[in-house]
Amino acid sequence: MSLSSLGLLAGPIIGGLIYDLASYVAVFAPAFALIIIEIILCGFLQPLPPGYKHEHHPSSEQSPLLHHRTEGQGQSSPPTLLILLRSPRFLIAMIGMCMLNTFMTALDAVLPIFLQDLFHYTSSQIAIVFLSNSLPLMILSPLAGYFVDRIGPFRPAILGFVLTAPSLMLLGLIHQNTIFSSVLLRLFLFWFGCGVSLAMPALMTEISMATEAVEKRHPGVFGARGAYSQAYGLSNAAFAAGTLAGPLYAGYIRKWAGWGAMTVSMGVLSLVAVGLVVGFTGRRGGWSGCGREDV
Repeated sequence: MSLSSLGLLAGPIIGGLIYDLASYVAVFAPAFALIIIEIILCGFLQPLPPGYKHEHHPSSEQSPLLHHRTEGQGQSSPPTLLILLRSPRFLIAMIGMCMLNTFMTALDAVLPIFLQDLFHYTSSQIAIVFLSNSLPLMILSPLAGYFVDRIGPFRPAILGFVLTAPSLMLLGLIHQNTIFSSVLLRLFLFWFGCGVSLAMPALMTEISMATEAVEKRHPGVFGARGAYSQAYGLSNAAFAAGTLAGPLYAGYIRKWAGWGAMTVSMGVLSLVAVGLVVGFTGRRGGWSGCGREDV
């Protein structure tokens, strides 16, 4: 998912450079090329072996006549989707991911216009500015994942949102077309990128750990196949919700209240996320954190 975040921030960089060097139509060439590459790579995916379903999920003829019903099993069990959404840990991780993507897509939508209005930047110059928050995602995300595996998602997620909040608020101070303001802008964007690099891997890990916590507390509640695919699907839905909300939120707030109000409001939302993470995210180090019971 951090690669998806990097893709969101790398889009303006690549698009801006190509637009200045070539034309508007040429901007779409990398997108079509990536789609073709993805189709080719999908052709290399290995199908499941013929006996996989029977080996891992025995048929009714091979199953025992009497099943030991465990807690959470039964015909009246709610759908997996509702079970996951009723877990506070899982829900807060989804909200956190949605917030992070809202912040990123908000900057994608509004920052180019702001830079053009204030600094009179060209597309290539705007693309270079976006390197400030893209480089931390590319470099720090693997390191953040390394630490999340060892100390758990609690502290990296908190530190990520704590870094994100002031960096967004301080962006509201950029109002003058000066070299000093230009340097500060890049510094605050780099700061923001560091926060996202810490929080995103932690929240992705928390989604998996929250799913395991529900399964551990209610054995068999997800059935024989588990719920990891649905958990991943819900995390993608939260990511997509942020992609939709970010440009709408940032565009309307900047139009009605200005650049400063927009950045400060997103900083406040990041502080709210800190409180939610403190209240509900698992605190144990590494994957032992999945043993923390859900509320």
